[in-house]
Amino acid sequence: METRKTVFNKLFDKVELKSEKYDFALIDDLESLKNKFDKEITPVYKEIAKEKSKLRDKGQKAEQVLNKVDNEIEQKLKLVEKNAKDLGINVNEISVYKSLKSLLSIVPDMKTVFKSVQ
Repeated sequence: METRKTVFNKLFDKVELKSEKYDFALIDDLESLKNKFDKEITPVYKEIAKEKSKLRDKGQKAEQVLNKVDNEIEQKLKLVEKNAKDLGINVNEISVYKSLKSLLSIVPDMKTVFKSVQ
């Protein structure tokens, strides 16, 4: 009987659990930051991503058109230069020629801008 009592006492000894204190305010802070992120950052991110996609598409289309028009302008300007030389005309007296020559000088900058949004 004594053995049984000893065994039961050993089995049912009180075990003292170490008490730990948790800072639930920290968890509240994390929840608050998550909510702030979800409410303030995520919608702006989605909006910017959508606009960036539209801008990329516009940049690609503009670059294609610019390349085509740039080639056509260069070909036509060469033709005008040749014909003007044959006729003895100074090409710089042709206002539209001067305007197009001026435009061609900014084409590389335009291409850079269009590529930067892609």
